[in-house]
Amino acid sequence: MELLGCNNFGTRIIHKLLEKLKSVPILLEEFDNSFKENLIIFTKNPHSTHIIAKYTSTYGQDHNNFIYEIVFEQLAAVSKDKNGCCVVQKLIENGSSSQKVRMYVKFNSRTI
Repeated sequence: MELLGCNNFGTRIIHKLLEKLKSVPILLEEFDNSFKENLIIFTKNPHSTHIIAKYTSTYGQDHNNFIYEIVFEQLAAVSKDKNGCCVVQKLIENGSSSQKVRMYVKFNSRTI
């Protein structure tokens, strides 16, 4: 998935997949497993940041919590990256109230 996700044309294919996988939960689960492995790489690539935005807008707050968990673990590194900053902004924009509060608390703590 990394090769497709970091390529301008590959991201378009993944966008189409995301739209279609909504109706096939078992394949979405497989997609999620691969997506989790590449998420931090995707936060730093200008093409693949769009995949993260598409995922969060397509699947909503209930299904995308794993994205927040992975980004929270490396919030400082992701936030300081040019493309990662855009990802964090989209996560704030699309997050649930609890996800937004958690992000705010993390930013205001001295652990970042």
